[in-house]
Amino acid sequence: MNAYNVHLQEKQAENIVEKLCQRFRLAEEPRQWRDIAFCLSLLPFKSERSMKKLIEGLPFYQDKLHEETVFNRFNEILVKVSIVGFEGSIVTNVFLGTV
Repeated sequence: MNAYNVHLQEKQAENIVEKLCQRFRLAEEPRQWRDIAFCLSLLPFKSERSMKKLIEGLPFYQDKLHEETVFNRFNEILVKVSIVGFEGSIVTNVFLGTV
């Protein structure tokens, strides 16, 4: 796969993260929250830009994190991020509440 395709895939993932985070705004039912969180957890989060979009979307889903399944999906994302190698970055610090 060439560099252009990788860049294109990363850009598409960023756009999907942004759109899914915005969907939390309109979602009223816990089932909808769980579905959106599930979709987010399926994304690869291979770039910090995707994680930045997730952090920027925090105001849209912050009030939904009390729901156990939603919270668990975001924890899955954090595990992916730590595997990719972003631990210690602002990304994990924001989610862990150390910033």
